[in-house]
Amino acid sequence: MLSPMRSLADDPRWSWMRETVRVRPAEFPVGHAIRSGAAVGVPFIVGALTDHIVTGMWIGLACLLLAAGEREGTYRLNFTIIAVSTPIAAAGYILGYSQDMPLVALAILMAMLALLMGLLAGLGPAFSVGGMQFLLTSSIAIGVDGIHNWWVPLGLYFAGAALYAVLLGLEALIVPDRPQRKGLQPLLEALAELARARHGDLLVGGAQTTDARIRTDAAYYAARDRLA
Repeated sequence: MLSPMRSLADDPRWSWMRETVRVRPAEFPVGHAIRSGAAVGVPFIVGALTDHIVTGMWIGLACLLLAAGEREGTYRLNFTIIAVSTPIAAAGYILGYSQDMPLVALAILMAMLALLMGLLAGLGPAFSVGGMQFLLTSSIAIGVDGIHNWWVPLGLYFAGAALYAVLLGLEALIVPDRPQRKGLQPLLEALAELARARHGDLLVGGAQTTDARIRTDAAYYAARDRLA
């Protein structure tokens, strides 16, 4: 006769709950971390050494926003995000010319632009990232006083995007299959584990298949989201 604890452990409903709350180890994004650090830090260092720290700041800010908007997908997806989101985000600096508007009118304008960016987000991840970055750059442009020519940071945003795209391209040349491998390897490992669990249950009985199937489902959806 099975003990109450043994019966509870073998209950598929308990297995499902256990897998739902289980903390899964996260993989450290080495390439993303190195690329982001270089893209953000190098412009600041060069700007400080050449006495153009503000120029380096604008370029580094563009790289920072692009690093924050990068997705765990293929290189093609992230290049598309850079190409689509960069002009949208850079256009936010034009709002710097609206600093002298009455506060009420400015609040209404930003609310309308936020609604527009929210609607654009439905067109895809590139527009979603671009809308988020537009609202950030426009808020910076409105809040930073004393700049009379906002076309300069607008152009430097494109320079930062070009730098980030070059670094992403270098990574794609060094490890061209990284996104696909990161998406497919956990799925293949989960399928192998599911096969072993099913084989073990058929031989000796048990409920290993339930836990393995839950992990396989999670790996499948993660791979689909990355590679779709």
